[in-house]
Amino acid sequence: MRPVSSRGIGRILLGFAALLVIAGVAHAQTLYWTSTSYGTPTLNRSNDNGSNLTSVALTPGTLPEGLAVDPTFAKLYWTEASWSGARLNQGWFDLSGGAPILTGLSACRALTVDAADYTIYWTSSNLAVGGRINKVKENGTNAQVLIQLTSAANPRGIVVDHAANRIYWVDFDQNLIVRANLDGTNMTTVLALTPGVGPYGLALDPVNQFLYWTEFNTGLLRRATTAGAGTTTIFSGLANPTYLTLDLVQNRVFWIESLPAAPKIRRGSTGGGPITTVTAVSSYGGIAYVSGGTASTPETEAPLAFAIERVWPSPSTGPVHIAFTLPRDTEARLSVLDLQGREIAVLTSGVLPAGRHEPVWDPARSEHSPHAGVYFVRLVSEGRSIVRRVALAR
Repeated sequence: MRPVSSRGIGRILLGFAALLVIAGVAHAQTLYWTSTSYGTPTLNRSNDNGSNLTSVALTPGTLPEGLAVDPTFAKLYWTEASWSGARLNQGWFDLSGGAPILTGLSACRALTVDAADYTIYWTSSNLAVGGRINKVKENGTNAQVLIQLTSAANPRGIVVDHAANRIYWVDFDQNLIVRANLDGTNMTTVLALTPGVGPYGLALDPVNQFLYWTEFNTGLLRRATTAGAGTTTIFSGLANPTYLTLDLVQNRVFWIESLPAAPKIRRGSTGGGPITTVTAVSSYGGIAYVSGGTASTPETEAPLAFAIERVWPSPSTGPVHIAFTLPRDTEARLSVLDLQGREIAVLTSGVLPAGRHEPVWDPARSEHSPHAGVYFVRLVSEGRSIVRRVALAR
């Protein structure tokens, strides 16, 4: 058995409405995950240490598997892995508003969101139709099978690198890491792994151009460059690891171990070292991390936080607005980095008062005249930092 203009203004308003729905939200570190427990599947969230756990029940028998987030608009997306009638779903960060985007799909697995292009990519595996790489706009339009694979293929984890125009995925049965262009062309094997290792989850560090993946059968969590070089084992001795997610701000990785007797979420540094168990779970599923989500309830008034609340619009053809908050008067620096981590613009630096700040980055006035692509807004204060992605479509 084999272990998803006026239009842009409308999306901004939709995202703002989503934030209103989750009023009282503070931008803390938040984990989201799905449980595929057949009789009692759930969608879950907690703080990154497992506290403030909240769960909502999903339809029994639907086997929710993949999970991804679009933090720009506080949206969750997840797949259902049913062999027939599988669905791609959406909801809000507060776990409300769950509804299908697409129905009648084929054994959906993992998914990833290209927030710069409002597009969801997902994997599916079904002996009857073969493995597939699929795509659809976040509003459910323009759905298509991007790449039809063979019946021997069993694609699982998938990630997107918009700046490099690539998607990557792992093939569980063929023990491969594969890439293709965003339009499905130029499919290439990045890594041919040892037969039988069972690559399962996949995560991308776009700044350092690393791929991280889990190996279900060997209990390893490994890393290599996006070119397939420098393969390194980060953790070993894991109990059937499945999906994983990265915290690029604090250089951490979270993953799910699916051993039936004791499934759990665990975390560690991307450089290796000690492993911490975050929380027990009822069954394996997808996992996503948001360095600006929330685990407080909508009814609770959240205290002012050190946070980047929003970066919009993204993608942008002009000025980019940034909203960030400081809990007290403090020295802070807000800057823009390119994909190589170089600081290309400083938006504010010095002692700032507590409260909400809304500077604007105008790329046209930047000294380095950035081209179209993905950049990062970084807020640093008191030894802490937060990073948000923004795309330019100039």
